[in-house]
Order: sequence, then structure tokens, then C-alpha cells
Amino acid sequence: GGWQLVYVRSGIVEEFCDDRRVPLRAGHILFHQPEETHAMRAVGEVPPEVLRVEFTCDGPGMDLFRGRHLLTNAAERSCLRLLTDAAHEVFVPPAAPGDRPVPRSEQPFGARELLALYLSQLLYLTARRMRRTRRPGPRARAEQNQAALVDGVRLYFSEHIDEPLTLAQVCRANNCNRAALQQAF
Repeated sequence: GGWQLVYVRSGIVEEFCDDRRVPLRAGHILFHQPEETHAMRAVGEVPPEVLRVEFTCDGPGMDLFRGRHLLTNAAERSCLRLLTDAAHEVFVPPAAPGDRPVPRSEQPFGARELLALYLSQLLYLTARRMRRTRRPGPRARAEQNQAALVDGVRLYFSEHIDEPLTLAQVCRANNCNRAALQQAF
């Protein structure tokens, strides 16, 4: 029983954590602590897309995440996209909802290390954001989100340079709408 990160990529779910119910929408993350009993229920008619990552981490640094759920910012969403891609390289998705993924028999060189790196980066970014005492104003947040979106799109283009891409694919991969993408560029 280690930690579990739950990231809702799309849709809405309800997470039941011991004695509390936590509704999560697209872009939210939740941390289940070790030994916590939990379950999930989809909300609405559209099936949600959820990433769950189990990991072990010792030390008092993780106390910051106990019982926390929060909306991700653009930098964290970019990191979560990389984490998701790395997970697909390491594991075969489960055959049925609720089943555990199976490690791929052949994995690209360094795939497991990248998975750990992206998870560490996400925890680092999230912990730093949660510990900030002064919250940036709306303009500073908008500029940070726009810069992170531009970085995410550039990374996506570099990863798919040989493929014909549509605007809808770029928006979906970066969890943004057309207007946000046009404004960023």
C-alpha cells in the first residue's frame, strides 16, 4: 500500500476516500495516502479518462499531499501528459475497467526511468506551488499558463514532427481550446 495519484484527464468522477466523497473534474488531481481505502464512480454520461499511478515515497515531504485534491496548472498538465505517455510505453492498458495494467514485455530504453522522472517532476512542481505564500495575480497566472501552453505545444510538435496534425489534435493533446491556442500564438 503506497501512494496513488489520480488525475482526471476528461469527464467527471467521484472518489470515495475512507469516510469522504471527493468530486473531481477534468484537470483535477487527488492523492490517496498509503492504507487509505478508496473507490471511484463515474459521473455523467461521458466515460471519464483517468490516470492512476501508484508509487512509494518515504519521508515527511509527502505529508503536504495528505488528503489533498487540487486543480492542476498548465505546467503540471504538461508534466502529466508526459507522465501519461511514459506510462503507455511501460504498461499495456487493462483489458477491463478496474483491472491492473500489465508491464509491456518490450519497453523502450529508459522508459521506467522516464516514468519516475516525470512523476518526481510533477510532485516537485505541485509541492512548490502548494507551499507558495503569495499567490500570483490573474495577469501573472495567465502569463504563466500561456507560456506553459506554448512550451507544451512546441514539445508536442517536436514529438509528432513527421505526422500531419489537425488543430483539434493539438488542442486535445494540450488540454486547451482553439481560442486559448490562438491567443498563445
